[in-house]
Amino acid sequence: WDEISPLFAEYCPISIGHDAENPARLCAMDVLGDVAWNQGHILAAQKSTGKWAVDVDRPGNYRFSLRRWPEELDLPIDAGLSDEAAASIAPFQGGQQRVRTMSPVKARLTLFDETEIRDIDPGLKEVAFDLKVDRSGPTELEAWFTDAAGEDCGAYYVTVQRL
Repeated sequence: WDEISPLFAEYCPISIGHDAENPARLCAMDVLGDVAWNQGHILAAQKSTGKWAVDVDRPGNYRFSLRRWPEELDLPIDAGLSDEAAASIAPFQGGQQRVRTMSPVKARLTLFDETEIRDIDPGLKEVAFDLKVDRSGPTELEAWFTDAAGEDCGAYYVTVQRL
């Protein structure tokens, strides 16, 4: 315990851009700080910090795709779900899921302290940022959705692909 406990405050970065896992998929469970750690939280659009510890394997051209729903559901960011669909996604919640829609108008991505912003049209399933990344190494990746009132909520899923 004495040997490992000093490292508890350090985050283990997720490698992005490495040949062994390209694309890399980041999810809400890996977020730093306030985490939407289960599907019930995502159904309720619980706010999260939208920050991941990442280690960029190499410079290059990358695509960062921000999503509210897992790619497998193939749903728009602003989609709602029926109670039945919500219960099938989070059955362990005993039918107590509160489904809340999101209506973001902007998406924001920050990597190596450089920020890009995109407008979001209704019905989009993801917002993609194609960026030339000139650096490698550990950093934080931030991915956010912002609504018309200026409220931020971290994206729950980010797919990172080195092109």
